[in-house]
Amino acid sequence: MLNACLESMQSPTDDELNQEYILSQDISRKSFRRAARDYVWATKRKYRKCYECVQDVCAYLRRKTDNIRNSEYFCVIPFILLLLPGSAVYMGVANIYRCPGSPETPIQVTILGLLGCLVLILRVVNLILRANGNVSSEPLLIVITASSSIAIFSFLMAEIITFLNISPDFDSSS
Repeated sequence: MLNACLESMQSPTDDELNQEYILSQDISRKSFRRAARDYVWATKRKYRKCYECVQDVCAYLRRKTDNIRNSEYFCVIPFILLLLPGSAVYMGVANIYRCPGSPETPIQVTILGLLGCLVLILRVVNLILRANGNVSSEPLLIVITASSSIAIFSFLMAEIITFLNISPDFDSSS
């Protein structure tokens, strides 16, 4: 095992092997250019095959995700996901004046929950409009997509602001 590792460490690189091969063949300048061109074309073919394989995988995944998204079971998922921000709204409203650590935390949690609900509702509307494929509703689709992007950005900023300003309390007596 150790000998195999030592041999692999001492083996010449591909560039060294190519250079040795070129020197041993006594290739003229013109045929060297042809050999270099053939090498470049072979490399391009390898990359093209790799690119085509990746493209095929992406197309396959796109078809599968479209099948999942167009199934009737997928309609239930966004409504199940609404439970998470809904619970944040409930916890924030239920504890609005009862938080001993920070009085603004329940308000911030409520805002986070409302923004989360807004994001999910806008995404559901966006999915419905795209599924119907109405060309006349394209400006509305653009507005909803932009609103969804703004809501997502606001949600992330609110989360950052909420938890960046809160310092941890390591006092075990409280």
